[in-house]
Amino acid sequence: MREAVKAGRMSAADIDAALTFVADAHEGIIVFDGFDRLSFANDMAKDHFGPILLTADRPLEALIGALFGERAPRAMIVFKRACRLHRDRDFTFRLKLKGESFRIHVRTLRTGGVVMALSAQNHSARALERRERQIAALAGIFARLTEADHAGAWHIDRFGEPIALGPAFAETEPPPAEVPASEMADRLWRMGLAKLRDAVSAFGEAAEFVLLAGDGSRHFATMTRRTDGGFVLVHMAHPHTAAPVPTPVSKRIEIAVEEMALGLCIVGPDNKMQFCNAKFSELYELPDHQVHAGMDLNEIAALDQMAGLQVVEEDIPMSDLVGRLGDYDTSIHRTLKLASGRYIAVQLQPMPGGGFVSTHLDITEQKASEDRIRHMAGHDPLTDLPNRANFSDHLTLAMARAHRGEHMALLCMDLDHFKMVNDTFGHAVGDQVLREMSTRIKAATRESEVAARMGGDEFTVLIGPIERPDHAAIVAQHLIDHINAPLVIDGHSLGVGVSIGIAIAPDDGATETELLRNADLALYRAKSEGRGVFHFFEPGMDRDIRQRRDLEAAIRTAIDTEEFELVYQPLLDIESTRVTGFETLLRWNHPTLGAIGPDKFMNVAEETGLIVPIGRWVLENACQAATRWPEHVRVTVNLSSAQFVEMELVNSVRTALSDSGLRPDRLELEITESLLLRDPERNIKILHQLRATGVRISMDDFGTGYTALSYLREFPFDRIKIDGGMIAEVKPDSPSNRIVAAMIGLAGSLGMDMNAEGVENETQLDFVREFGCREVQGYLFSPPLPLNLATDLLSATEGTAAQLAGIKLIAG
Repeated sequence: MREAVKAGRMSAADIDAALTFVADAHEGIIVFDGFDRLSFANDMAKDHFGPILLTADRPLEALIGALFGERAPRAMIVFKRACRLHRDRDFTFRLKLKGESFRIHVRTLRTGGVVMALSAQNHSARALERRERQIAALAGIFARLTEADHAGAWHIDRFGEPIALGPAFAETEPPPAEVPASEMADRLWRMGLAKLRDAVSAFGEAAEFVLLAGDGSRHFATMTRRTDGGFVLVHMAHPHTAAPVPTPVSKRIEIAVEEMALGLCIVGPDNKMQFCNAKFSELYELPDHQVHAGMDLNEIAALDQMAGLQVVEEDIPMSDLVGRLGDYDTSIHRTLKLASGRYIAVQLQPMPGGGFVSTHLDITEQKASEDRIRHMAGHDPLTDLPNRANFSDHLTLAMARAHRGEHMALLCMDLDHFKMVNDTFGHAVGDQVLREMSTRIKAATRESEVAARMGGDEFTVLIGPIERPDHAAIVAQHLIDHINAPLVIDGHSLGVGVSIGIAIAPDDGATETELLRNADLALYRAKSEGRGVFHFFEPGMDRDIRQRRDLEAAIRTAIDTEEFELVYQPLLDIESTRVTGFETLLRWNHPTLGAIGPDKFMNVAEETGLIVPIGRWVLENACQAATRWPEHVRVTVNLSSAQFVEMELVNSVRTALSDSGLRPDRLELEITESLLLRDPERNIKILHQLRATGVRISMDDFGTGYTALSYLREFPFDRIKIDGGMIAEVKPDSPSNRIVAAMIGLAGSLGMDMNAEGVENETQLDFVREFGCREVQGYLFSPPLPLNLATDLLSATEGTAAQLAGIKLIAG
């Protein structure tokens, strides 16, 4: 199995080697691809595990589950961890199966799959015993061949047991009694068996032998390997000594060779055909009358059906090969391709005195299987796009062209919001999205451009040669337009787009690694600029990305070390001048960098999913803080759209309320308008589940222009908050005044409370009060306060609280 993996990819030859020599190497072979799906299992493995368990595409989890039962989840974790730890070297573990101890040798492939080779604990002794039994059985058969004029075929299984006799014996007489093998026969047979093991590298290829009996007669035999590790031997007896191949062919020999699955052709020293069986004509689609004894090989090669034959290994017509047959003094193997597309494996064995015996076998199905294996090794099974290893080969060629003066462009792509879709709707929908996006990528690229899936939601496109970078920009925009088109799967409208980073070779990278890294840096920049765009690599991006990654790491540390804190901005009832609640706002006090504003870290927290644990922490602490306040004072917490992807959001709210003992109607959850654009049906369902807990729901940033009024009918919000940007536009004779007034009127007509945030001057306050808005917040009254000052504001008199907090309360 050392050659079973080459450059991280399993070639057809690698798989074939595992298939052909499995009888000598292992008790069983099992191969899983990079997606943990069964690619191949030989008959020996199926003998031990059962054929149903080892069917194609069966997941690795099913095999582990059958082996370990209740311990399967833990066993799966341990196995995958071992694969990661031993990525560059093999490892072995032991397993008891059906009462027998096995050693399982595992090799991790660079493409992500694994090859498992099973060996019984007493494997060496069993393998030697099986080998000796095969040799003994075949040697006995060989002894019969040298004693009389008998022809036929034997099938020997991998355990050395004869399981079938050819029709030649069935139609003539019972097989002769066993005759002890002579010393010469045994020696020749062992040499033949060793030759077969060394030379036969694929099922269907045959080894031919010319064996000399004691009376001087020559016996011709062919051997092929069975798929289960055994052998098939076909014998043609020639009890004559005058010539290597006698002209008259006995009836028994004729019966045997006509029943062969192989085409057989015997050519004499004069280069003329002396014999061919019916299978030979059938394989090459030749009418019986066209091929006959005495024909020169050049005449055969000139036939219409044969003229189109191509020698695959040498890419020459068969006529050229015929002209060089005299140059060969050893057996040769060649593959011929017919005009119909079929493939024939040919082996030619020179004979003493001149001429040769050739066997011919149709390997079209085997070739198709090899092609499928080769395609699978280089393509992603989900999308059928070239995979990472395949793309690496194309990139290597592209870099070679770049070093010759051509310009090539590498586009690295990430799907926007794919993780959210995958987490929300499950992997089945996620797989459909990936297939659809792959179809769109193929449609948006030309045949000369190589598109590949690198893994997950990462794709690449290689284009070139290009004359100027504008060409790459055109392709990138074309891809964005195709991928960003509306996508509906299973009735769900999914907002999946793409961001693209572009690097130009050789200017942006002299090696494949450097070019990929710089295209990836450009991709990060595109994602940070709002997604759905492309960006070229620029010097200095590496520094920006390092800073971003450092920030992500710092956020993770801040969660663990509780560097975050909450501040509370008062919500004021205009008429009573009472504080009705506090909006919870997040602040980060870094131990060395000091205060870091939300605008510096919130986007990164949302993109990385870190907002989910942060959001749980905010909920828990805000509810605990509110228990210090009077019963009429509520606490408001903002929810990120990323938290709606979390399946435990509703449970997190319930837990925060239960642990704190806060009355549910004192907790108000704020969402933004944009949330309703992303699968509104599902998110409105979650809002109803949250409402069922007894909490209040408000819409924040109302007026930013996204939400259709239908959403306000579908879900009855408790409160609508006018965006602070709209309030900032409230000025004498400003067109925005009418919009704000209409919003306040709309909320009133729907029976929803209204809050105006960002009130910073008397004009804005008077305006919203005039049109009926009762609750306001903003720096006109108070900045966000630490918990102790927010609590003091409620417990002290208004004047004292105002003085203590440094705020100004406005009476109605």
